[in-house]
Amino acid sequence: MISSSLKPVKMKKVLPAAIIIAACAFIVIACKWFKTDAVHQPFSIVGSWKFEETRKNPGGFTFLADSMLTDLQGRDSTAYYVKDSTVFIKEEDSSFTPYHLNITNDSLISLTSKDSIVLVLKKQ
Repeated sequence: MISSSLKPVKMKKVLPAAIIIAACAFIVIACKWFKTDAVHQPFSIVGSWKFEETRKNPGGFTFLADSMLTDLQGRDSTAYYVKDSTVFIKEEDSSFTPYHLNITNDSLISLTSKDSIVLVLKKQ
């Protein structure tokens, strides 16, 4: 038979050990140490984008993979390129105008010119 004097000694050793094991298990489960993250696909501006703000004018742009930018009707086209968070669009005088690219989500972006003109575009 176990004497009553040994029970408190065992509890003093078992309780801290149980707390430590539970804390370690919680940390392993809560953290993503053993979970592989999905490969994050970089944002691509390629595709058709329509103006979000104007409902009367259903205009917009199509950014092609070959660095060409056309209006949605396909009438006008020009060159563009993206560097960091800036979209450079070629003007008629062959200069490139910078527009700051703000990505709200995968289907909504805004382009802001140096004059603070903002174009809000939604992916079609």
